[in-house]
Amino acid sequence: MPKRRVSGNRSVKKNIPLSKHNSATKSKLQQNLNSFKYSFTTTIVFALTALALWVLLLMVNTFIGFDLFNWFKELPLIYPIAIYVAAQIKQKSFEGVVYAFSLSSLFFIPSPLEILYIGFLGSVRTSIRIIVPAFIGLMIGQHVNFFSGRVFGRAIKKFIKRKTIVLVQRRLRDYGSVSIFFINLLPLPYPITNFLAGSFRYSYSRWLLFTSLAIALKLVFIAWIYALFL
Repeated sequence: MPKRRVSGNRSVKKNIPLSKHNSATKSKLQQNLNSFKYSFTTTIVFALTALALWVLLLMVNTFIGFDLFNWFKELPLIYPIAIYVAAQIKQKSFEGVVYAFSLSSLFFIPSPLEILYIGFLGSVRTSIRIIVPAFIGLMIGQHVNFFSGRVFGRAIKKFIKRKTIVLVQRRLRDYGSVSIFFINLLPLPYPITNFLAGSFRYSYSRWLLFTSLAIALKLVFIAWIYALFL
């Protein structure tokens, strides 16, 4: 009887050097580590910037006597608008919910958005009264984040290593849709992610599709869980 010939694919797989496989695995782990370092460093930079601004305002008030809050109250238009927005948020009206989630979802204002959303859910009888304005407010905030990244991204890139920029751009190109979807879906710092997506010129249409889909699903899911158990 004729002997069966072993397929070429099996022989090729057996002849793959183990060193190449290990080097590829190490390279992938190194890329993941660099991506994590980049995200962590960006978060620390924003936090330290906010802290430095707060300390600067305290020093100005102490040594010069300039009170930013009193100066803000004397502005002819800005202060009345702020009072109106605060009153709407306090009343938890449709407009107030939009204001609340628009402002709290900005990348330079770190806020527990999911906890804020649950708090608003407890103040109404029907979830739809919160889901719709919360979605509108979050999308307004994320648009501000995305286009702020496009406008100010060039200035921020000066403080980032070229190797890191290339790595993030490659990740957005290869896994951007999946990563943007899950980061916006899960309780993660997605405002900063959307800012970075804009700074790296990610496709607006793809960003809008996956961001809006993830946020809508998250709001509906949280409202459903809240109605079942709370």
